[in-house]
Amino acid sequence: MRCNYKLAGVLKMNVKQIIGIVLIVLGVISVLIGGVNLNDILETEKAMGDFLTAFGAGSEITDAKNECYIYIAAGVAMIFSGAFMARKNTATELAEA
Repeated sequence: MRCNYKLAGVLKMNVKQIIGIVLIVLGVISVLIGGVNLNDILETEKAMGDFLTAFGAGSEITDAKNECYIYIAAGVAMIFSGAFMARKNTATELAEA
């Protein structure tokens, strides 16, 4: 059997690019999780804001919001770092290899 080397060359990706794509996917998932949770918290706070603060749940709401912001910020950082890692090789990187 003969192998089609042209096709194998097209499909060949290095580990750095694969890690970059994985980071992008994880970043998008993290942003979605943080955004959905933040939306739920804001809707709950809007509907029951006075009731929750009367019983002292204001600090828990703030902590939950901060956790959502961390998910969103970490997701954005993963997307940018993954895009940096997944880019095509430049001429200088090919010359070094």
